[in-house]
Amino acid sequence: MKKGKIIHMFPGSNTPQGFVGFMNEDLEGLERIFILKGGPGCGKSTLMNKIAINMAERGFDVEVWLCSSAPESLDGVFIPDLAVAVVDGTAPHVVEPQYPGIIEEIVNLGEHWNQSQLREHKQEIRQLTADIQTSFARAYKILTEYQQQEEARAVPPLTEVEQKQLCRGLAEEIFGQQNLRVRKFFAEAMTRNGRQSYAQELSAACRRRYLLQGSRENVGLVLAGLAQSAAEHGHNLDLYYSCLAPDKLEMLIIPGLSVALVDSDCPDLEPRYADILLRLDDADAVYDEDAQAAADTMLTTAAVELEHEHCLHDNLESFYISAMDFEALDAATKDVLGKIWQMAAERG
Repeated sequence: MKKGKIIHMFPGSNTPQGFVGFMNEDLEGLERIFILKGGPGCGKSTLMNKIAINMAERGFDVEVWLCSSAPESLDGVFIPDLAVAVVDGTAPHVVEPQYPGIIEEIVNLGEHWNQSQLREHKQEIRQLTADIQTSFARAYKILTEYQQQEEARAVPPLTEVEQKQLCRGLAEEIFGQQNLRVRKFFAEAMTRNGRQSYAQELSAACRRRYLLQGSRENVGLVLAGLAQSAAEHGHNLDLYYSCLAPDKLEMLIIPGLSVALVDSDCPDLEPRYADILLRLDDADAVYDEDAQAAADTMLTTAAVELEHEHCLHDNLESFYISAMDFEALDAATKDVLGKIWQMAAERG
């Protein structure tokens, strides 16, 4: 049996505006959602990782939704062919059921803690939780300063007329007619490892790829205009926002047409011979090497702060891991997998 593809993306990210996430929007319209509840160290990521690997080995394509603070951990798993997802429903992605028992099922892994053991470490857990929030706040402050510096040296944005002309020409070249579904993600996230991007992985499978070269402002304007035009033509859309300016798009994928439009400045993006390069402005004319070096230092400092938060989180998790009944976790994993397999069998 041919293995399914596993692709990676972020349902949320650490940004200058704090944590920004699209989890609830991306779960709309699914047939089945398993919502995992429980605090750190109770095995939510382990359970989802096992499901992702198992379903890919059974031939299903799988989307792995990564945690922006610790990208080796999972916030969700989505199996498109079955319209089923398993997600971490705790903060910051708070997910509550709209149709409990029909669409959503809550899997409470917190039931399997030894609570009396946890209470013995009440003060340490409270202090670590407070320190984690402080570390996040420092990282967000640094990212805000980075955004302010970027805005201060930005090139003039495209005029409304220029934006419409660019979008109209591309729209005529690209669009036909399909059914509309819009999903929002981050192709990259600000993590403890710095900016971590999957824009290359996500866009490489598309037959046609446009690389938009220009300022973040102008790339965002053109992508927003094209997204609106594509929606008006009834196309399904996957929208990917910038983790450093979460109100700006940095990538647009139209799955039905196998077309991707990508900010050429996305980290680790590898141009292909067949890519179509569109230059939107003369951003290089205002490039300031010293300002860029200062901005890069800010991002490095933010990553250091997120690494500090991760160390605190590991310490916090250790209390919960030692109090966890992992046999019960294995049973919960098998139960969720069994229900997903049943859905797959019913689909034939």
